[in-house]
Amino acid sequence: MDDDQISNYLDYWMDNDPFFNDILSNNEIEVQGVEYYNDKGYPRSAVNLNENLILLFPPYQTGFDYNSN
Repeated sequence: MDDDQISNYLDYWMDNDPFFNDILSNNEIEVQGVEYYNDKGYPRSAVNLNENLILLFPPYQTGFDYNSN
């Protein structure tokens, strides 16, 4: 996977899922880092937030068009 694919995957969930968008746009919540875990050979992202919160993204799915809105 290249950086564009990972970026599209992250953008898709941040822009199209209202819960992800609400959490990440909340001014009281601070992003402290992003980590990638291996899920069957593909990345799965986790955003570390303040107050010991972790926003876990769904596993990356091959064949899914993360460019679509």
